Amino acid sequence: MRVQLNLLGLVLYAQILPSGAAAAQTPNDSSFLLHTADVRRSPSPFIGNGRIGVVIPPLGIGAAPSYKAGLYEHGTDDVPRIVAMPAWNGIGIFDGHDWITPHPAPDGSVRRYDQVLDMRSGTVRTSYDWVNGGARTGIRVEQFVSRADPSLAVSRLEVIPQQAGRMRVRFALTGWPPPERLPLARLPRADPSWKPGDIWYPGHMVVRSRESRRDRSGARLEMTSTPVGRTTVLGQVAAITWGMNLRNPVTSTIASGDTALVEIGFDASAGRTYTFSQLVSSVSSDEAQQPLEQARREVEAGRARGFDRLVRDNARAWLRRWETDIEVEGNPELQRVVRSMLFYLLCSAGSGTKLGIPPMGLSSAGYYGHIFWDSDTWMFPPLLLTHPDIAHSLVAFRTRTLAAARENAKLNGFRGAMYPWEADERGVETTPHFAVQNARSEIHVNGDVALAQWQYYLATADSGWLAAEGFPVIRETADFWVSRAVCEPSDERCHIENVVSVAEGLIGVTD
Repeated sequence: MRVQLNLLGLVLYAQILPSGAAAAQTPNDSSFLLHTADVRRSPSPFIGNGRIGVVIPPLGIGAAPSYKAGLYEHGTDDVPRIVAMPAWNGIGIFDGHDWITPHPAPDGSVRRYDQVLDMRSGTVRTSYDWVNGGARTGIRVEQFVSRADPSLAVSRLEVIPQQAGRMRVRFALTGWPPPERLPLARLPRADPSWKPGDIWYPGHMVVRSRESRRDRSGARLEMTSTPVGRTTVLGQVAAITWGMNLRNPVTSTIASGDTALVEIGFDASAGRTYTFSQLVSSVSSDEAQQPLEQARREVEAGRARGFDRLVRDNARAWLRRWETDIEVEGNPELQRVVRSMLFYLLCSAGSGTKLGIPPMGLSSAGYYGHIFWDSDTWMFPPLLLTHPDIAHSLVAFRTRTLAAARENAKLNGFRGAMYPWEADERGVETTPHFAVQNARSEIHVNGDVALAQWQYYLATADSGWLAAEGFPVIRETADFWVSRAVCEPSDERCHIENVVSVAEGLIGVTD
């Protein structure tokens, strides 16, 4: 069928494909590929499966931020923030002379660079030659966060030296240093000199335990950590394997401070390919009572299936998602843009999470990872039409946090439910103090929340859901509007006074 879809302000005619149609059309469709040959481009892309998102570094190696949906912290005098998980992608390569720098200088050390994000499978492939004096090393990295296995991330590294010599490859789980915090919970004014990075830093995880050891198949790294100010425990397990063609291999394991790592040294032959694989599971105590043990089980199950099977399972799970697609006829470049919009929504939202989507998705700590009206009004409609099971998570977040919205209304002297301008994973008001007028008066968010609930019913005709989940939210927001309105006996109309407009420079607006 054909529908008219408003996607982030862009009006399209979209074709909602029947099951199996996309599979027949996508194998050679370049609009599924995002490609760059610029190693210094910015920003980096990210990939995800709706539960975990990770930024892909330019060279495909080196620690880069990754985020888990719903995992937040709360530092003293700060606002709650989505956290950067301990890095699990800190791959290092020693070419016999130096460690390859994850952020290359403009000195020509990177040659034949190519990075492709294949949206059909959420997979990034990075390839280049690293030139260091007289040494030249080919690097190939393939990475994905599995759509078939919500906690798993998979990497495969190929190293092809063009000269013989001793090389080393390192894999690590590594905690991030604590941020230099601003007391945003009490600062009355924003500093005009602040840049986004000054305030949108990710929350911090405190490493509680770490372990690194050899096992019969390669090496195993383990780590537990806790978000500052929260009791959630995150368990992470990495299994690393390598080929049997390493000559004179020496393996070193270190577990100290905020790091667990394994380093494999070997004698390399010119022109030979050396392959390393890493499988990582990240499980929180919100998902399993014993998160570290669950992560161990998932890593073992993934290792038993093998890399090729994991690749196929992930591709198959993504292909099922692309059975519903948005097609733009006659404009391949626009098709790529629209498809990338849908892809990044799918990277940031999943079925059954009961979570909204932060404005920057799972790509960064932008806007602290808080949930705004963007989730209900801009991100929800295209997901509702294409992937209603995922869209349900966005409206379910508001149902799950209804009690917090009721409490917020009570604290502000109103009845019903007053949904936060900025919400953390618990649905609590988390707006920085310098923007307190938005928390108190940018109340159109309550209309956005209620409208999304009604739209879900209109799209699904699920009256059972409406009675049990949607209507309580709509009723409570209606009660809020009644208590927020001012009615004069001499006037036949009521007014909603002192509102911050959608255009946030308009403060103190009536109606």
